[in-house]
Amino acid sequence: MNNPSSEVILMRIGFVDCASNKADAFEAFSAITNEMVAGAQVERMTAYDLLKIPLSAKKLLSGGCDIAVVFLMLSEDDLDAMSLVHEKIIDVELAAEKFVLFCIVSDEEYENNEEFEKVAESRMRTVLKLASQLELSPAQVSQIIGDTQMTQALAELSGFSAAVSGDDVPKEGEDQPAAGSGTEEGGNSLF
Repeated sequence: MNNPSSEVILMRIGFVDCASNKADAFEAFSAITNEMVAGAQVERMTAYDLLKIPLSAKKLLSGGCDIAVVFLMLSEDDLDAMSLVHEKIIDVELAAEKFVLFCIVSDEEYENNEEFEKVAESRMRTVLKLASQLELSPAQVSQIIGDTQMTQALAELSGFSAAVSGDDVPKEGEDQPAAGSGTEEGGNSLF
């Protein structure tokens, strides 16, 4: 528990990490949570391998957490396992009727501990902002749809999906494509 018992707990956040992570980010996540989300309590569960992430998230959510955040440090070798994890997490979210958010840092994004800490902190802050909005102010979530800066930040949260298709996400200062703006063939499309 991160909060004294005299405080009212407004939100219980499940923190899932993996034994294969190269660093323990729980203390940093807890500190950032205490700074950003008043009345939050963080509960931790460590999965012993990537494929146990969905089970760990499910246990936290069924144990009373309002939302789960999965923090992973991954390499390119983990892509196949992560595809399966993403698929299973959807089942967990549907069964629990709660969100599971990913905070992923790829080996390719940092060369030293200082760079890792910078990337990890940025991702944690973004995911906590979204988590608190989803749970405490859901109406605000619709206001960020189409916000280029937030779209880039959210894309970065899902690590490999952003790493693999990062060019598809508008960078800060770029415009979002408008719905029905046309295709290469010249027709209009929403996709």
